[in-house]
Amino acid sequence: MEKMKLTNNSNDTNVERPQLRSEIQISPREDGSFEVQSSVEGEAKREVRVDETVDAIEIRKELVDFGHEKSKEERSIDTVVVHTLYNDAFEGDERFDMANIIAILRQHGFAPHYVVGRAGEILQMVEENDVAWHAGKSELPEDPQRGKVNPFSLGIELVNAEDTEITDEQYRSLANLVAQKVKEGHARTIVSHATIAPERKTNPWNFDWALFGKLLADKLK
Repeated sequence: MEKMKLTNNSNDTNVERPQLRSEIQISPREDGSFEVQSSVEGEAKREVRVDETVDAIEIRKELVDFGHEKSKEERSIDTVVVHTLYNDAFEGDERFDMANIIAILRQHGFAPHYVVGRAGEILQMVEENDVAWHAGKSELPEDPQRGKVNPFSLGIELVNAEDTEITDEQYRSLANLVAQKVKEGHARTIVSHATIAPERKTNPWNFDWALFGKLLADKLK
C-alpha cells in the first residue's frame, strides 16, 4: 500500500526486474535463539541502536470496521509485509498525521494490522487473527503457489513518503514489534510490498533493509 492515492510509478511491466527474494528469513535455532538471514547486500547507511533488554511494546489498539475480514478459524501466520504510506491530500507533516492516515485508509477500504507513526508510536487497526487487506494481488517469490499473501501475513505500515526518510524511532519500533512476532512464531519471512507485488508497488520507500536486519538480529540475540 502506498500513498493512498494508490499511485506509485510502478506499473511499467516493460521494466526488466532482478530476480526477487524475500528480504529477510528467520530460522529458529535449537537453543531457542533465531538466525536472521538477509538477501539484501551492502551496509547500513546509518547507525540506530535498540535496547536489547526491552521487550515491552506500547501498542495503542484502535480497531477499525473496514479493510479486513474475520477469519473463521485460527490463522497460520508466518510472514510480515512492510509498507509505507501517507495521505497525499495534505502537505508537510499533516500528510503524516495519524487521523489523516486512518481517514485515507477508510476512504480506500484498505487496512494493515499495524501502523508505525513518525515518532515510533504503534497503532493496531486489525486483530492479528483477522485477514487485513494490505497486500492485494501478491505472492511470495520463493513460494508463489501459496497465492495471495494476505491470508498468512501481518501487514505493517510505516508512515513515510518518497521524499522523507524512515525515522530512527520507526526503525526501533518496527524491530521491537517484528521481534515480538518472531518469538510468537508469526514471522519467519519479512518482505517488502514491492517484492510480493513488483508490477504494482515500489514501497517501502527509502527503507534501509541492511539497518533493519541488524536491528532485528540484535533484538533476537
